Amino acid sequence: MEKLKILLVADGVLTNISGVLKVHYELKEEYEKQGHEVDVLDYSIVYPKGRTAFRKIFGVLPTVKFWNYLKSNAYKYDVIDANIWYIVYPKESFNFKGLLLARSHGMQPVYQLAENIKSFKETLTKEYSNIKFKTRLGNIYRSLQKEVGLKEFYASVKYADIIHCLNTEEYRYLLNYGISKKKLALIPNGLDDNIINAFNKEPINEKVNSLSFVGSWTLRKGIKDFDHIITLIRKRINIKDFYLLGGYYGEEHVKKDFDKKNQNLLKIVPSFRPEELSKYLKTCKVGLFPSYVEGFGLAVVEQLACGIPVVAYKVPGPTDILNNLDASLLIEPGNREAFAKKVIEILELNDIEYADLSERCKQESRKYLLSDISKRFLKLYRTKLN
Repeated sequence: MEKLKILLVADGVLTNISGVLKVHYELKEEYEKQGHEVDVLDYSIVYPKGRTAFRKIFGVLPTVKFWNYLKSNAYKYDVIDANIWYIVYPKESFNFKGLLLARSHGMQPVYQLAENIKSFKETLTKEYSNIKFKTRLGNIYRSLQKEVGLKEFYASVKYADIIHCLNTEEYRYLLNYGISKKKLALIPNGLDDNIINAFNKEPINEKVNSLSFVGSWTLRKGIKDFDHIITLIRKRINIKDFYLLGGYYGEEHVKKDFDKKNQNLLKIVPSFRPEELSKYLKTCKVGLFPSYVEGFGLAVVEQLACGIPVVAYKVPGPTDILNNLDASLLIEPGNREAFAKKVIEILELNDIEYADLSERCKQESRKYLLSDISKRFLKLYRTKLN
């Protein structure tokens, strides 16, 4: 089998901790296991001295930095697999004759649809009205970045040979935009096989009425809905703990989003190694994921792998993951009452019913083994190159 030479173009400095960078990091490892040669073009190469706030505002755009690098190096590769907003020039301009793939980590135009959801729009309006002047300036800068990012997105879509979609909503959006099916590839993110295999072995006999959330502590993750949801659940059923995992913020910051009567439930773990997650989840019975904006939702897969059913808002990403498992786990965005009701329903299952649901969660997680997902990408590369 012919070995490929692949260049991954990443948004930031490659890491295996979390987020979009972790996806590229683990794909790199998986490709190399299969004998392919993989290089990385990230900020450590184009910004060797780091990217200060001054450079972000007045410096050269990353897209230009990457383009300049590619003009000297692109010819070495069979495949360039880049974040969707980073290759914004035709590949002929940097002398590349291989396959150019634009990889989705969440598409900005699809993200913007979430801002029209009533409850999320109200949250954003309320929060932005209370922010400090310095934060307002930051938001103006971020708004300008969004405009630039949107232009870069459409340029990437125009010049890529293949556009990767993470969820069916992205796929539909690009079809409606006028992109041919032949140019689109719908492939989910994957989770390291060792992680899924280890998590699948987690027993359920230690589980109690504890809840979990895995993800960043941001407005788009629905953090302003948690307190109301937890209050509704506690009116009907006793909750032991609520684990908030991987949000990066400490207790003082996170507790501000909860009423005092709910703060005693919180077990806050700002960061952890990927393999450590299961030890925090071992007593958790239901995962809560009221996110309004997602590209995919690996945190949902991680909890399913531990045998934990996840209740989520019906938005792109989680919808693709949970639809086949149990569509009733998906709640209309912003309907906190229905969300709490579904969590209570799961907590009230008898042991046999819960064990059956838990096992189905584990089996569903195995659809996202990274070894299988990487093979799908490699097959796509070869097919299009041929």
